Amino acid sequence: MKFRRQVPIGRYIVDFYCVELRLAIELDGSQHQAAWMVDYESERTGDLIRRGVRLLRIPNELLMRDSIMVGEQISAVIAELLSEKETPSSGLRPPSPPCAGEKKLDGEVSGKN
Repeated sequence: MKFRRQVPIGRYIVDFYCVELRLAIELDGSQHQAAWMVDYESERTGDLIRRGVRLLRIPNELLMRDSIMVGEQISAVIAELLSEKETPSSGLRPPSPPCAGEKKLDGEVSGKN
């Protein structure tokens, strides 16, 4: 899959974006855990989700500690999204994968706002 870096979506810029899957990958440093960022991140995430963008958040420290695992997780999310795209839209649809809203590599998932 092709990802572009630093892609503007609405008034925000995402770290990496795959147009075909509408998947954004965000690398989160320690500043994302600051108390003053909570409202901003919530608003930003909600706006991106409303635009149909799926988010995968990866903490920088996890990427530095275990980049192979991060790569495997990204591959798994891509496989889920490709599988979802290939599912016929006639009749019943399977449930959306956990990354339908926002998925963090530590397993925490937040849905639509």
